[in-house]
Amino acid sequence: MKLRNLVVGLILAVGLAGIAGCGKKLPEGNSIAPLEVEGVKVDLPKLQASVDAGGNADLQSGVRGVVMAFRYRQYDKALMEMEKVTTNPALTEEQKKMASDVFEQVKQIAAKAPPAPQ
Repeated sequence: MKLRNLVVGLILAVGLAGIAGCGKKLPEGNSIAPLEVEGVKVDLPKLQASVDAGGNADLQSGVRGVVMAFRYRQYDKALMEMEKVTTNPALTEEQKKMASDVFEQVKQIAAKAPPAPQ
C-alpha cells in the first residue's frame, strides 16, 4: 500500500514537472520569422498568426489552405487560396496589408519555381 502511494506520488510529481516545462519564453508576436522559398521571403507565418488571433473560422480555413498548398509546392493552388483570403471582407486593415504582401510574395515564388513534375 505504501509502495503504491509512493509510485503514484512520483508519477504525479514527474507529470507536474513536465507540465511546468523549462521556463523558456515564447517569442513575441512581432518576431515571427518569415519563410524563405526560391529566394523570396514570405510572411505567411505572421499572416497565419494574425488570422488565428482574430478567430474568424473562414479566414483561418483559407490561410490553412494556403499553407497546405505551399507545403506541397502547389503554388497555383496557393495563389487561388490567397486571392480568396485577400478579398475576404472580414480582414482588418492590418491583415489586408499583410495578405496583399503575402499574395505578391507567392506570385514571385510561383514565377520562379520550376514546373511541377507530372
